[in-house]
This record gives sequence, structure tokens and C-alpha cells, in this order.
Amino acid sequence: MFLAIALICLWPMLMSASASPQLRQDAPEPRSPLPDVQSAEDRAEDDGEEETWPTFFERSLRRTRPRIGFTWGLTGFYSDDVRLQSGQESEPRRSVVLNPRIFTSVERPRSALWLEYSLGYRLYNRPSGSGAAAHYGLLDFERRLSTRTSLGLREVFRSGFNDFLSPDSAPDAFSFAQVDVPFQRITNNSLEVSLNSRVGRRTTLGVFGSHDFWRYSQQEPKNNHGIQAGAQLALQIKEWLFLDNRYSHYLMASDNIRSANIHRLEIGALRFATRGGLSVSFGGGVDATRYNGPFHATAGAHASVSKTSAQTEASITYHRGLSTAVGGGFVLSGHNVTGAFKRWLSRRVNLTLSSQYTQGSSERNSELEYISGQAELGVALQRHLLLSGHYWYISQKTANLENNLINSNRYTIGVGLHYSLPSLLEP
Repeated sequence: MFLAIALICLWPMLMSASASPQLRQDAPEPRSPLPDVQSAEDRAEDDGEEETWPTFFERSLRRTRPRIGFTWGLTGFYSDDVRLQSGQESEPRRSVVLNPRIFTSVERPRSALWLEYSLGYRLYNRPSGSGAAAHYGLLDFERRLSTRTSLGLREVFRSGFNDFLSPDSAPDAFSFAQVDVPFQRITNNSLEVSLNSRVGRRTTLGVFGSHDFWRYSQQEPKNNHGIQAGAQLALQIKEWLFLDNRYSHYLMASDNIRSANIHRLEIGALRFATRGGLSVSFGGGVDATRYNGPFHATAGAHASVSKTSAQTEASITYHRGLSTAVGGGFVLSGHNVTGAFKRWLSRRVNLTLSSQYTQGSSERNSELEYISGQAELGVALQRHLLLSGHYWYISQKTANLENNLINSNRYTIGVGLHYSLPSLLEP
């Protein structure tokens, strides 16, 4: 719905947008069109949030900068779908996906917008001849309100069966942890808003908020909401040294009125940033919650290392403290680790790797251990033709958890061919 409304409102701007260069496989990643405003990646680093890494194909599409573009994609998947519950194992599943996509970008001197929508159809081998539609939408907006203030907004919507991971499955600031549930349709909408302002020569103040919605077709509770709000203050001590302070409150509620909340306070975290693209940060704080019992607090800690260059991006982040599990709604105390790596192997070949590890337990002797990994290899065969290979892996172990969450150990592989048509609106 939001995509249709946005397209109607933005149509006059699309008709008057300036021409954009065509796809260049040897070009570096596109810079933010707002030179005085932080890019999405810089905002994520300052906010302490994990950067969202788009797929190889999405990055290639963004390089074209068309007024309106259209793509066709055909991908085959094989899932060794082994989910252990009461000693039972499911059989492998094969599927073919036809995925048309429409996208557009609008760039102004003070703002930038990326909008896309995909309506795909997936055909499964079992039950024989069964099929299902899959939806995906993305709205990414940046606006420079003044020379010192910028606004960022991002909304992602998806609806489909959970037989493979999505590119945006990494948790935001470790407020929640993913869990694997039995095969079913999951509908998810995620909205993030941030406002950052340089209030002094060496001081930056930011506020942020997000709302996440998950709906499970079979799992209980079916409807889950996650709401987060917070503020952060960054002080620049040296050209390469920053002092970060941050507070956030995360609330998760489900349709049976059960809720879990987490307060997180971080004071005096150090961040080192060099001109060579290396960033190192670490700090501590306090995580607190009240969930089905008395108020409980625990020590929190985090550390991260990232490196960015013309050909390579790499990051690893560790967090110790509280988190709540999506699909379960319970609060866990434990460890979260995420890692990501992206490298251009040549002018036409790109490799992307990412992984997530969660280990936690509750005061009721409940335990969760979750490991996921993704790999993607993209090859630009021609100017508008891309070949991609995918691999997803999930391993989950549970004990004494609510909602009958399963133990699982499964992987999915896929091969896709994508063709992007020239811009539908030429200057």
C-alpha cells in the first residue's frame, strides 16, 4: 500500500528527474547524493546499528539510477529441510521462483529516494504442483533538513514462506534475535526513522525509532510487534577518537497481551576511526527488563571492528546483554555475534558473506542457540544480465522454550538469472 501511494505522489518528480548514467560494473559503490549529510552506512555506524547489506543484484540496480526500471528474475532453490521435532525429519523441498520487480530512484540536491516492489510466484515440488505468491517492497529515503541536520527513513515489507533467509534478517542493534519456526508464511514490515543533528563543532545528537511487525500463519502468537525508541550523543575528542553515549527502550508485544521490554544504557563507549576506513569501538553499560516477574538488570558490553576500502567491506560485532526472541517473545540473557564480508573479486564478480550467532538463556532454565550463515556470488555476464548463486544455513537448538519452538539443521542453495530492462523513461 505504501508503495502505491508513494508512486502516485512522486510521479511528477519522476517525470522531471534528470538523466542518470547506465550500469558500470567497474564503478565503485554509489556515494550519498547529499554531500553534507551522512550516508546510510555512516548513520548506522554512529547509531551503533548494524548496516543493512543489500544483495549483489540490488547494488547493481542502484548503480543504474534510472527514472523507472523493470527486471525479471528466475531462480531455482533446493532446501535440505531437516527440522527436528519429536524425532521427525521433513523431506527436501525444491522450488522455482519467477520474480518481476519494478524500481525507481529520485535524486534532488537535498534529498534522495529509492523505491521498489516485487511480486513473485514460487512453485514447489511438494505438495505436488503447489504454489504461493511472495511480496517484497522497499522504501529508502534521505533528506537534508539543513546544513547540520539530516533525516533518514527506511521501510521494508515482505510476505512469503520461510524456506530461506532474507537479506535483511540481521537484528537491529541486537534488540531481538531471530528464531527458526516450522515451514509457514511469515509477513513482516519494518519501519526505521532517524534524525541526526550536529549541535556543536564536535558534538552530534541523534534520535531514532523503529516499529517491526511479524505475522505467522501457524505459529503462536500469530501477531507480534516490536517498538524501539532512543537517543544518542557522540562527542569528537580527536580527529580519530569519539565518545559515544546511547539510551534505547525496546518493547515487544503479542496478540495475547504478553509483552517484554528492554532498557539499554551505554555511556562512554570509545570509537576509533581512521582515514583508511578502519573503525574500532567498544564499551559497556546496563541492560534491564521486567518480564513476567521482578525487575532484572545485567551488565552489557559490546565491541565491533569494521574495515572499508574501494574493493572490500568487512565487519564483526559482539554484544553481551539482553535480547528478546522473535517468534517466542521471551527475554534472553546471553551473547550475540554478527559478521559480514563483501569483496569485488573482479570488475564483474562480487562475493558477499554474512553470519549470525545467538546464545542465550532465561531465569526459567530456557535456552536458545541459533547459528545462521549466508553466502552470495554475483557475476555480471553482460550489461543488463546478472547470474547469482546463493547459500543459506540455519542451525537451532532449544530447551524448555515456550511456543514449541523446534530444533533445526537445514540449508538452502539457489541459482538465479536476472535481466534488467533499460530505463522505461528516457530523457
